[in-house]
Amino acid sequence: MSTKAPHGDRSRHYTQRRSPPEQPQPLPSSCCSSDNYDARGDVPVPFAIGVYVVVVAKRPAATDEERLEVCRIALAAVASGALDDFTSTPGMLDDKWFPFPADVFTGLGADALSLAGVTRSEPVSLDDFAERYLPEYQIRGNTSHQKMRAAINLTVGEHAGIAPDYSGVAGWWQQQDLSWFAFLTLVLMVRIAAERTSRPVADVCSDLAAARGIVL
Repeated sequence: MSTKAPHGDRSRHYTQRRSPPEQPQPLPSSCCSSDNYDARGDVPVPFAIGVYVVVVAKRPAATDEERLEVCRIALAAVASGALDDFTSTPGMLDDKWFPFPADVFTGLGADALSLAGVTRSEPVSLDDFAERYLPEYQIRGNTSHQKMRAAINLTVGEHAGIAPDYSGVAGWWQQQDLSWFAFLTLVLMVRIAAERTSRPVADVCSDLAAARGIVL
């Protein structure tokens, strides 16, 4: 199965060419910020780049209801083993609201590690993790391996209490598919938790859902 997921642009740019000034002046540093919005925070403000005027449209954040719905659908898929149904659902792994929904999967994966009782004194080995826990997927090529490791590191870091730096880790990826690898990481961590606690995968997913007020 391909390890590439649907992806979209992180922002939408509208450009309009204008005549260059006779003596170009350096832009103030504030013009280079991605936070060029008015006091309300919801109206994009144009700023100049060379001979272009660029307006960056701010995308709305996912609502709490949307985040819970992604949790419910993802955990139900992991519990039932119907992973292909989940990953093939249009928009389910769309990164247009980066880092959502990758951050949802990362948080769930971190909680699964807690259920597994993973600590420094009780570590878990990730040697040959793909063959051991994700046999239905083939992660091929250096890029896919590096992206998978990045998703795992984000999850492990959150479990350890480190706030994930999604932009620094994956915001620069040419193909933005962090959600795909974050979902695979969720599957990995849930299966590890099931193995270490000698419980069915479905029970682990139910516990993760219940912690968020969701009934599977």
